[in-house]
Amino acid sequence: MAEGGWQMIPDYAYQWVWYIFLTILCINHSFALINYNSFGNFYNRKDNSYNRSLLLLFVVTLFFGLRPVSILFADMTGYAYSYEYGDFMISEVKKEPIWQIIKYFSREVLGLSTHMWFLVVAAIGFIFKFAACRKLFGPHIYTALLFLFTSFSFWSNGVTIIRSNIGMAFAVYGIALFLKQKMKSKLLGLFFFVLAFYSHRSTFLLSCSFIASYYFIRKLSWGLFIYVGCIALSLVYGSFFEGLFSSLGFDDRMSQVTTNVDYSGFAYAGFRWDFLAYSIVPIIIGWFAERKGNIDSIYKYLLNAYILSNAFWVLVIRAQFSDRFASISWTLYSIVLAYPLLKLDIWNKQLNKVQLGLWGQVAFLWLMQIYYVMRS
Repeated sequence: MAEGGWQMIPDYAYQWVWYIFLTILCINHSFALINYNSFGNFYNRKDNSYNRSLLLLFVVTLFFGLRPVSILFADMTGYAYSYEYGDFMISEVKKEPIWQIIKYFSREVLGLSTHMWFLVVAAIGFIFKFAACRKLFGPHIYTALLFLFTSFSFWSNGVTIIRSNIGMAFAVYGIALFLKQKMKSKLLGLFFFVLAFYSHRSTFLLSCSFIASYYFIRKLSWGLFIYVGCIALSLVYGSFFEGLFSSLGFDDRMSQVTTNVDYSGFAYAGFRWDFLAYSIVPIIIGWFAERKGNIDSIYKYLLNAYILSNAFWVLVIRAQFSDRFASISWTLYSIVLAYPLLKLDIWNKQLNKVQLGLWGQVAFLWLMQIYYVMRS
């Protein structure tokens, strides 16, 4: 199997290089933010943010797409084997045809090598997430991208669960479209929800959470009540919910979550207080923002969608490999964390809060990285 990729970076150092790169980017951006006298100046700025964002997207896509094929990237070797030997399973085509179409077209029509195929897969996932951020954050796209790249799940989405990453990218882009007022945009958003589902069926959870938030969960307090209730239920009846979900057979890969197979350093069973604490941060920020009385409807829809999808993960939090459930809701993590900081002028010394949000994410990345290294 080919090992190519960025030959100058060995596979064992790839994640460390990524975290160092992010740290340098955030240091540079922190100095840039200092130059703004007020949040108003930052909010109304017109600069080359979009061009810088495109350049950053290009570099990140190359970095992830041309990584070496290695078992250190978990599922990557399986994907590479499937692509190189033309494994187009009829059962998979029926269940999730979009992924199989991408794979078939890349191999049989374009004749792409394994590494070029991984580059195409990375580009599809990242471009649609970039497009979603642009629709939601406008001129603040560069800062929004930094929030996206420093989110805890971005690494695993980009190197391990790459098929799910494409589905989640379609779903979040569909959400950004659906939030527009025009009916044409809403219909196009629904179309991307369908694309997401037929790329990876787990995205059904994210799409349904958003639809429920948009039409039924009218108040943030309702979402908070549901979330607290799910934590209580998980603490008392966690094993019941794990068994119940596994028996539903919604998705073969989801059923595997409740097995005792350990594929990575952070895929262990138990009540994940670390992941729960991480998940709650944007919810707490949302609660404070609402108390100030200045949140808009878009933020409410996004935050409630995040709360509902994350609450589902909380119910099965003890399951082996449950981080893959969490990653579904964490698709919205960077968005609901950045939105009140970049779009709502409600905080004292708001630019300091923007930096705090970015550096909080960077600190969590390094903390968990060091923890997993020490634990392994």
